[in-house]
Amino acid sequence: QQQQQQQQTLQQPRMPARAKEEETQQQPRERHQHQLGRVEPAEAEVPGGNLTGCQLVGAVAIILNVHCARAGRVVPSKRGEGPSPFHSPCEPELSIRDYLMQIRKLLRCSRECFVLALVYIDRLVEHCPDIAISSLTVHRLLLTSVCLAAKFQDDKGEDNADYARAGGLSTKELNDLELLFLKRLDWKLHVSQKVYEWYRELACMVVSGA
Repeated sequence: QQQQQQQQTLQQPRMPARAKEEETQQQPRERHQHQLGRVEPAEAEVPGGNLTGCQLVGAVAIILNVHCARAGRVVPSKRGEGPSPFHSPCEPELSIRDYLMQIRKLLRCSRECFVLALVYIDRLVEHCPDIAISSLTVHRLLLTSVCLAAKFQDDKGEDNADYARAGGLSTKELNDLELLFLKRLDWKLHVSQKVYEWYRELACMVVSGA
């Protein structure tokens, strides 16, 4: 059944470029403190939709598994440089789903964070040709993006040591990845309602097998 869902996800269209352009044009300048990763939300919380937390985690895992299958185990970047800082020295033992479930269990992130994390990863790889979603990068990309999404959306007060512990990295490693992620996104974490709904509906389609 999971293989069928992955095949269906492969057929899902990517978000229209026009919608992304509209989001970029409407994006407010987010205020941020100089402490690492402390970004203030530009607007109120976005709705979480009808999926349960476990369903949403499963859908995000399927979507990212498809990306990994497409990329294979390619380590060099598209520009011929060395591996990005998001590359793990070896493929992690935990599956993407189990890794996300571990993060969710330990950090109690809201459902919205996992949708936002998917948006952030998509933005990052679109704007940074040297970073690709693969079995060697996906876990670090996920941990960093969920960390940023939780700070932006939930603001429960956890620090990077908590996120690093949940994801199996040192605090320094996560600090460095978070700062790099933010710089590559130009510190823009706001997601418009239209873009959020597009990714949420994609997750719903994966769950329903539509």
